[in-house]
Amino acid sequence: MLLARPGDTIACSGAGSTGADGASATTWTWTHVTPSEGAPFTPSATARDASYAVGEPGPEIVRLESGNAAGDACEPEWVQTAVVDRSSEGLFIVIGWRAEATGSPMGSRDVDVYLRRGETGLWRGSGTSVFWQQRAPTWTRGERLMNPVLVQDSIRDGGPEVLHVPSWFSEETFSVGVHYYTTTNNASAAPVLVDLLLVRDGRVVHRSEGVRLGGDQQFWHAVDFSGSSPTVTPVNAFSRFTE
Repeated sequence: MLLARPGDTIACSGAGSTGADGASATTWTWTHVTPSEGAPFTPSATARDASYAVGEPGPEIVRLESGNAAGDACEPEWVQTAVVDRSSEGLFIVIGWRAEATGSPMGSRDVDVYLRRGETGLWRGSGTSVFWQQRAPTWTRGERLMNPVLVQDSIRDGGPEVLHVPSWFSEETFSVGVHYYTTTNNASAAPVLVDLLLVRDGRVVHRSEGVRLGGDQQFWHAVDFSGSSPTVTPVNAFSRFTE
């Protein structure tokens, strides 16, 4: 998953793509999927290498269909971009996901981002967490306030989900988690691959790519962070979510 600001240019390349026989492609077609009315591709939508400008905050998904004399490749390729307005100060926590089997972000899989105050306790604790049911709590420490906000919640098509933490209590530790929820309560649900980025002042302070969540209700305690910088500590603990 790429990360961009509104108006940024995304450079796409079909180098390495193939046709039905696995040999190098000789034709390429770039298509905007989400949103369907994207900016024009430069130099064209049929060039091997093409670029375009992203629009408003949200998902930008582009599909590449490649082929040669033997026919089109069996599966399209995808360029998945999270467009996030990062003009505000603070820490941005961004996730995106795609199907492990096809690499496609399209579909009804639902993956949720969580922020928890403290290294232990409930991920859905009243007054100690941010997620889709508690989107904008106010936390206090003495006379200081902390106002994390779930800016964007997505239930399909690969996200992104965006959580903004304008400021935080540097004396405390906070945890970031990711929950795979398909509504089927099926432990054998098709696996997804998740990307997680933590960004502060335009700088990526942590990146995890292609983390496999192998079934419905699987939970990934990804990282903890603390301090003013902040310092990010990978945890990578996996469990079945029961809260």
